Amino acid sequence: MKSVTTQLTDKEAIQLCCLNPGDRKAFRTLYDRYVQDIFEMLRRLLWNPQQAEDALQETFIRFYQNLSSYDTERPLRPYLLKIAHNIAIDQLRSRKRIIVTKAQLTEDVKGEDTVQKAARQAEIKEIVDLALTRLDTDQRAILILRHIQELKMHEIATVLSCSERAARTRLRSASLLLAREIDQIQMGPGEEKL
Repeated sequence: MKSVTTQLTDKEAIQLCCLNPGDRKAFRTLYDRYVQDIFEMLRRLLWNPQQAEDALQETFIRFYQNLSSYDTERPLRPYLLKIAHNIAIDQLRSRKRIIVTKAQLTEDVKGEDTVQKAARQAEIKEIVDLALTRLDTDQRAILILRHIQELKMHEIATVLSCSERAARTRLRSASLLLAREIDQIQMGPGEEKL
């Protein structure tokens, strides 16, 4: 049988936390509900598990500190992802160097035997890795939010503090830039696209 706190809605858990600041069970319910999603996004943005763990802790600390001002009528997941996104951006800006791999961005190549498939995936990974490093942080972030975190456009807009239309435009722009970078890498130096 599940405990009462795990059956709480987000709104109920937040209200319990605000009414009784010492209620760790209610906050733990929220933490357990969202920790995996937030960590995965941070890990993919920062590409360093320790830094992702630090950012995850900072995300929940900031959320807890501002809990009383949170609008419980709004969905909690995009709000937490927005806090995490902002913390990750701050970390990336401070370290100036971004390392991204695309192991999670490649899909299985169907119809090839295991050796060919592994070689093709390694080649795709290398190309996409290089292309992603040529994009700025915001472009990488929106691609991760959409294709890895599988957020809906309104959720991405919330995380990025923009309108849904602006989020769509940014996603389209980032996708086109990624495709252009991949094309340039595949053509090699000195070759021109016909």
